Amino acid sequence: MQISGRWVVPVMIAAALVSTPAIGAAQPPGRVASSVHVSTSPGGGGTTTEFTSLSVRAIPAGATLVVTCDGDVCPFRSKSIDYAVAQPEVQLAALFGKSKLPVGTTIVVRVTKPNTIGKVFEWTVQRSKQPTLTTRCLRPGADKPTAC
Repeated sequence: MQISGRWVVPVMIAAALVSTPAIGAAQPPGRVASSVHVSTSPGGGGTTTEFTSLSVRAIPAGATLVVTCDGDVCPFRSKSIDYAVAQPEVQLAALFGKSKLPVGTTIVVRVTKPNTIGKVFEWTVQRSKQPTLTTRCLRPGADKPTAC
């Protein structure tokens, strides 16, 4: 195409934008992919609950698992276990034995790993119902879990 004595040639240049992190740049933290499986048995006319099965699956290597129990009849307040090797599944119901946990008792399971977003699973014992489960995330360095 000629415009006032000059040739204008349309040229299309395609550039690929590749996102590569700069050396030493902070990477976003990974996430713990653990999940929980639980079975409970109601008792005492709906005023207590027994955890008959409680397992955590997919615990990564280098993770810490903390189980806390907050209530009047808890067999323990807090248990912490460090895992150097990844675990496909860990059974936790034995920690509670045959304890009948009254309404209002809260069980919290935290799976954390350094520089990784952890998972927090929280159950609250309900009257005549299954315990309610809330799953949240715990950012590296944070004390309080937030929505995932």
